[in-house]
Amino acid sequence: MYEDNRKILKVPEPVINVQDPWIDDVMSRAEVANTLTNLVQAQRPSLIVSLHGDWGTGKTFFLKRWQKDLQNRGFESVYINAWNDDFGDDPLASILGQLTDQVNDSKYNCAIKLIQKHGGRLISGLLTVVKGTTGWDLGRLFSPNVLGRYESLVKKRDDLRKHLEKLATQVREETKHPLVFIVDELDRCRPTFAIELLERVKHIFEIPGLVFIFGINRDELCKSFQSVYGKIDSDVYLRRFFDFTFTLPEIDPEAYCRHLVNRYLLDRFFKDHSLDSDWFREFFPILCSCFGFSLRDIEQCIRSIAFVRASIEEGEPLRAVILSLLVTLRLHDPSLYRAFVRGDKKGYELMNRIDELIANFDLNDTQNNNLNELETFVYLTDRKMQNADVKGTMSVSVYELRRYFESEEKGALGPPLDNISSRTGRPDDRRIEEILRLVNHYEDNSISRNTISHIAGLIELYQPLIKQ
Repeated sequence: MYEDNRKILKVPEPVINVQDPWIDDVMSRAEVANTLTNLVQAQRPSLIVSLHGDWGTGKTFFLKRWQKDLQNRGFESVYINAWNDDFGDDPLASILGQLTDQVNDSKYNCAIKLIQKHGGRLISGLLTVVKGTTGWDLGRLFSPNVLGRYESLVKKRDDLRKHLEKLATQVREETKHPLVFIVDELDRCRPTFAIELLERVKHIFEIPGLVFIFGINRDELCKSFQSVYGKIDSDVYLRRFFDFTFTLPEIDPEAYCRHLVNRYLLDRFFKDHSLDSDWFREFFPILCSCFGFSLRDIEQCIRSIAFVRASIEEGEPLRAVILSLLVTLRLHDPSLYRAFVRGDKKGYELMNRIDELIANFDLNDTQNNNLNELETFVYLTDRKMQNADVKGTMSVSVYELRRYFESEEKGALGPPLDNISSRTGRPDDRRIEEILRLVNHYEDNSISRNTISHIAGLIELYQPLIKQ
């Protein structure tokens, strides 16, 4: 059984539990869902809401489960993955197609058929206009034929709106709730498709009893608009489509990491390879936070660890500190990762980068101790001294620490030490003493540049060349 688990590199998206959609909600999204449900359930006028979240922050997880939650509460709802439908000529077809597929109770059959009929006529008319308007001949543009076509389109639109309003009224009478459309992945669509979808909703579906919730990455959607319209205030332009704008709450990396360790069945792996699982659970989320990782980024790091599990020899010891550092650094800054692994960047340069990012976090005592361990391992795996007297015996950073601590300069406020991070090398005797204590504790555990090379080789498809 464990041999099968070692082969797990990617866990399929979990199937939503129909009875309890939030059973796997480790991010407390159900609380947000309850607030959103309370907002929409009593709405009689039309309502269009945007829910912002950066890519990889769990918008799709939230929206799909919220739809099931709504259905359990008696709502009629329609989920639309706009990116999946971004292959047609008009997004109206996508909206009406999903409506037809998902609102399939027989009591609504008559209304749905009329919506299909009049929606098809409008889509056909819109495509004819787009195909026929190929130039700027004003005489032709304002000819009776073109004006008549416009009047025909307006009538077709109004006919469709009339039947949509009848459906909304019927849904309200049956369920006591509005009909809710949930639109996901709009920011991944072609810019023109995204803009047209918003405009179709605004011009056709702004009807009493219809609610639209858009899950979007607002920043990326604004960039899409600018690619079409140029240097406009895209945020102001976007606001005109929405009645309310909300943002998903920030993630809790620690809770999500615990969840992923369980999903990827990593506890046995940690135990079999002498990995400090407590260190990993405590500090790995801190690294993910300081590197600004999304939920998707965190899972990608966990997959890298699952890849190590699949390729490592059984029982071979690993270091949670180094493994965590390398998999997160590899995703955060590939250039710095490669330079550190090769030996082109020294340990203090890497620690300065981490210290700069982690300064914004209020670490507890345990986390500060973990950070000290991280710095210690970075120094132990630093490049070796090239001085003939000490060559091959210690790294440049460990040599620097010991040289200072054994010198008469100890306790004097002097310039920062070379090859030591800015935070440690100020100098601060207590901090240097703590790092040296950890160095002495771990130094005899075969930790060297080869440790970096070996673990990087498990993460990659090859063994990288390093400078000793």
